Amino acid sequence: MIPMTDIAYERPDLHVDGVSLEIATARRGGEGAPIVFLHGFGSTK
Repeated sequence: MIPMTDIAYERPDLHVDGVSLEIATARRGGEGAPIVFLHGFGSTK
């Protein structure tokens, strides 16, 4: 099991075509292929 301390949580500022987007990320290092989960389309984060 991966210790929770190995996970980095971030809320970076993101602006696309003059629109501010609020996103939250969780990541950790490793050698496996990355997996991306997208959730909350339509401004429903």
